[in-house]
Amino acid sequence: MTPPSIAFRVEKGGQPITSLSLRYGINPNISHSMDYSEWDACINSGLDMWKWVNNKYPKWFMAKVVAHFQLRNLIGAHTQDEAIRQSKNKK
Repeated sequence: MTPPSIAFRVEKGGQPITSLSLRYGINPNISHSMDYSEWDACINSGLDMWKWVNNKYPKWFMAKVVAHFQLRNLIGAHTQDEAIRQSKNKK
């Protein structure tokens, strides 16, 4: 049974964080495949990689794990960006 869909909502200043750019962040010009994104999310979420690659988790769950992990990384980037902004304002 699939649980009811609950979208992850993350905002910064009332705006969706996914639509905001970083002021002080750098673009390292790194790209990777969706497989890498899935493995990274699986490993960093403490899930069983064997179950992941053999599709033992429901697809909706795997999608939520990847979305959560990507949002968590984006929140971290915006948090660092804000810390840099505040430190520059103190000077």
